[in-house]
Amino acid sequence: SRAVFVLPGGTFVKIDGNTRVSLDRGVVALDRGKLYVDADPQANDRDVVVRTRLATVRHLGTQFEVRFNGRAVVVRVREGEVAIDAAGTKWPPLSAGWAMDLSADLHSERDQIATDGPEWSWMAELPRPFTLEGSTLRAFLDWVSRELGRRWQYEDPSMRERFDSIVQRGPIEGLTAKQALGMVLEANELSFRETKEGL
Repeated sequence: SRAVFVLPGGTFVKIDGNTRVSLDRGVVALDRGKLYVDADPQANDRDVVVRTRLATVRHLGTQFEVRFNGRAVVVRVREGEVAIDAAGTKWPPLSAGWAMDLSADLHSERDQIATDGPEWSWMAELPRPFTLEGSTLRAFLDWVSRELGRRWQYEDPSMRERFDSIVQRGPIEGLTAKQALGMVLEANELSFRETKEGL
């Protein structure tokens, strides 16, 4: 099954099914499978690394995914940057919107990727906890944006003050970010539309 846990400094780690990991003093050892790291700007886990038998991935304040099947490691960056090194070789930082495929013989390939969409859907089913009760509508939308990897913006800039002052009520536990978005906006008599740029 899938799981999510939070490190002492506030970094979230989401684990996909059929994945084997171990944790020791900030080192997340990935033996096989797939995991997602969400180290937002408020997290204080700068020393956290993901280690596989082929490579070590260190976050530089970011959201990223690491996949390892025993023969190759794939790193996909959604936000920020990561540093990758293997067998003493350090590669240039990998930034948001890029993926790197590293094979056992240290052959690497980089490709541009989308930061939202079906490839990220598995971790969307494990939303990081958010307490809606007492939060502002803006704070809620910022959480949704981080979970979905999509920016949001006001259709009418004059709504900014309203979004900063509307206090929310009720629970959203058990809902994905997308499900909670529809429910909360409807309760506030608002709606959203998706564009190529975001929400």
